[in-house]
Amino acid sequence: MADLIDVDVEINRLEKEKNRLEKLISGIDKKLNNEKFTANAPEAVVAKEKEKLSHFGENLAKIDENIRRLT
Repeated sequence: MADLIDVDVEINRLEKEKNRLEKLISGIDKKLNNEKFTANAPEAVVAKEKEKLSHFGENLAKIDENIRRLT
């Protein structure tokens, strides 16, 4: 696989995506831990945020695995 891609470039790209996802996850965590938000937001909005958090977490795990494989 190392012959097909530039490993350093790919690791750099994955690290940037990892940082982006970590920021998104942090923002959603703050929102969901805010009692005002969870008390006042419609249930559908809270559920959507939880769904996004789960999706981003899964993507982050995949990226971590890809980075691990390339190093």
